[in-house]
Formats: sequence, structure tokens, C-alpha cells
Amino acid sequence: MSAHAFIAYLRCEANLADERARSLRATAAAIEAHALQEDDDHKKQKRKREPKRPKRQQTAYTMFIQENYELVKKSNPTMSSKDITSIVAKQWANVSEEDKQVWKEAIEDAAQGEIIETDAVASEEKVSPPKKKKMTKKLVQV
Repeated sequence: MSAHAFIAYLRCEANLADERARSLRATAAAIEAHALQEDDDHKKQKRKREPKRPKRQQTAYTMFIQENYELVKKSNPTMSSKDITSIVAKQWANVSEEDKQVWKEAIEDAAQGEIIETDAVASEEKVSPPKKKKMTKKLVQV
């Protein structure tokens, strides 16, 4: 194979490689555009919450946070919510195991009350009011 023929062969291969690269870039752009469109569609869909669905059981930690958050906020009104939460979290870390057990028992007592309430709601759902009879028009023949 002569040098000129080899150079022509390499140019042909380079052109084919350029065409392949353009094709791959176009395919990648199309895939990326499709993925972005799917992400936008996914963000628009909001999960509908069932209105009477029972909430997840609260933990001793979250009950402690709820009880102490407002106290810390009143004593430090200019603090950010993040800082207040971190202070209350540090307080929880310093609580003794005996005191944590008291909080856990309080949660169990509250959970028993919620179970009774959700059972009452469930029993109310089963009883449905009587259905109304439909009024039908009677045709009068003359």
C-alpha cells in the first residue's frame, strides 16, 4: 500500500469517525432532553394523601422536640429554626436514659389513645347513611 493510498484511507476513516461522533452526540442530546422532560413530569406529580389515613407513630425524640422547641424559641427569639432544633437535639443527647424511658412511656400511652381513635374512625366509615330513592318521572299517556 502506497503512502498516498494510506493517507486517503486514514482520511476516510477520520470522516467516518466524525460522522459517528456527531451521531452519538445527537443521540446523547436526545436522551438527555427526554430525561429532563421525565424529571419535569415527575416533579409535577404530587402524591395525594389519604385524608383519614393514620399518621406514623411519633417517637420519644419528636415528642421531646415538640415540647422543648417553643421554650428554646421564647428564650432565643432571634435564632434560626435550624439552630433552635440543634440546641434541642443536644438537650436530648444529654437526657439520662431514665428520663428518655419516661418519654417513651408517654409516647406509648399517646399511641394507645390514637389506636382507640383510629378504630372509632374506621367503625364510622363502615356505617353509611341510607341511600335516597331516585325520583322517576312517569309518562302520562293521553
